[in-house]
Amino acid sequence: MTLRSALIAGSLALALAVAGPAAGVLAAPAPPLDMTAAMGPPAPTPPRPGKVPACRLFIAGVEDKRSDTATMGYMGMGMVLSSDAPGWVRSGLITLQGDARWTFAATAEDADLVLNVEILKSYIFAVSTSKAASVVLRIRYSQAGAPLGENLYRGGKEAINWAGGKGESQGLLNQALMETVALTKADLAKGCSAAKAPKPA
Repeated sequence: MTLRSALIAGSLALALAVAGPAAGVLAAPAPPLDMTAAMGPPAPTPPRPGKVPACRLFIAGVEDKRSDTATMGYMGMGMVLSSDAPGWVRSGLITLQGDARWTFAATAEDADLVLNVEILKSYIFAVSTSKAASVVLRIRYSQAGAPLGENLYRGGKEAINWAGGKGESQGLLNQALMETVALTKADLAKGCSAAKAPKPA
């Protein structure tokens, strides 16, 4: 080996040692956002019991009826997945325990009102500098096996699309979910009143 070759080889070895093994290797892309129960809104601490006993709710099931149950759309950072959309929606419904009017029963038999939930739509998309998210649920209400009615609830949010990052997408989807949950409160109050009403002899 000539002196010139040795100097070149030494310089190359020094450069690789300083840069580390990852030098020249492209970083793996970040995993896509997956809207699971862990990505949902945090459950609030139940308030102190009010003067009127809280209505006991029970979520019998959350069924994903969307045509595409694998994704919720596409943002700048990539695909938004939904491997556990039912768990995510359930996490939103559980926030109802932050209202003194409602609590959650351990079983359907112990509940004043039973909810069977279907996810009809849940998506997010971006157009130029804006983004929008929407959640549509169908909830069927029953008490002691007897149906009390059903209704559709549609929540949506729009915002400026700053960077299209995961945090923005997660936050906007959670806001749309929480708006949908808020729309159920009037029917929950009616259902609880009907369930607690004295039954005719």
